[in-house]
Amino acid sequence: MEFAGKTALVTGSGAIGGLGHATARVLAAGGADLILTGTDPQRGAQVVEDLRAADGESIGVVRFVAADVSDPASVRQLAEDAGAVDILINNASVMTFSPTTEQGLAGYDAAFAVNVRAPAFLASDRAGYMTGAIAADDGGRTAI
Repeated sequence: MEFAGKTALVTGSGAIGGLGHATARVLAAGGADLILTGTDPQRGAQVVEDLRAADGESIGVVRFVAADVSDPASVRQLAEDAGAVDILINNASVMTFSPTTEQGLAGYDAAFAVNVRAPAFLASDRAGYMTGAIAADDGGRTAI
């Protein structure tokens, strides 16, 4: 229960089967109270129900707050609704599947707003031993 007594906010966690959902499961299994976010309240409710129904796991409070992290006003409202947070997982992202030269300005702006302007990750107390380290957040690309 390494996250017991902590509140975790996971952006981009409003869909079953996504990375945010999987991250929320790990945090829930570790005893964290969870605030999940995404843009679709109906899908978010499904994730909350899934986490509450997890077999045999004793989880804390789980709630969903609809938020669009590309919109600064929505982020301010999320911060107000969430209250104090111990762990912040910035998981929300927008993927474009075309070369940069073929992207329109609207698509580029949407990806930039969510992927660059909105984000933060080393959450557990075990990471407290790390000092002065640079953790590459690149999906393992630098290891290849």
